[in-house]
Amino acid sequence: MTATKTVTFSIDDVELLYSVPRPGGDVSTILRAFVFLNRAATPPFSLFQTCFTKALQSGILVESNCSYQMSKEWYQRIHAHDESAGNEIESMLEFQDEFVGVEVVVVRDVQANIDQQQYEQFARELQ
Repeated sequence: MTATKTVTFSIDDVELLYSVPRPGGDVSTILRAFVFLNRAATPPFSLFQTCFTKALQSGILVESNCSYQMSKEWYQRIHAHDESAGNEIESMLEFQDEFVGVEVVVVRDVQANIDQQQYEQFARELQ
């Protein structure tokens, strides 16, 4: 019997996933949203790449033509506390408490294909 492959997400992953806008976007759009929402510098490339790989593998994100979009179900789950929390940060923290360390089943074998040089250029532009 084959074991089911799973992935787990960290606090850093939650901050990235929460930053993906509802309509989705390319890497530069998601980085801008991350910086604005988290009031933080862009995450290291390796963290972004790893998070998006896990999110693609688990069906949280889909990628099409270098644009990443969150599935409707996952967007609702990630933003479930938006109405009841005092602000976006509180909503994100409530999702974080429920999600960090939870095993999520891998539904497809895929890797995020993000150009590191382009990523680093976007990150420099946001400094």
